[in-house]
Amino acid sequence: MKMIRKMTALLLALCVALGAVSCSSADQSWSAEKDGDRLPVGVYVYNLYAANRDGGGEPYFSFNVTYQGHGPYDSESVWRGNHYTDGRYSTATANIVDNYLGSVADTA
Repeated sequence: MKMIRKMTALLLALCVALGAVSCSSADQSWSAEKDGDRLPVGVYVYNLYAANRDGGGEPYFSFNVTYQGHGPYDSESVWRGNHYTDGRYSTATANIVDNYLGSVADTA
């Protein structure tokens, strides 16, 4: 059961990291297009919300995930003793990542 939680936490952290990277790149393929207008997805979802907040218009689906495990994370040691990294990073980087993923695992 612990391994499933750890793998879930790692998968969620990877999704968050990939989502952040895609929003900061010059590649605009993550945008939405409607009626010939190309918008960032956040603007598109807000426009759907604004058009439908009073109950008129088409229904829409919005899925939001937040995580409140803000840093800074210790680079000197791992708080919980759990290591999620595989040894390819420097000790400081591995400790930061392990501390972040440990805080994510604690929420599972």
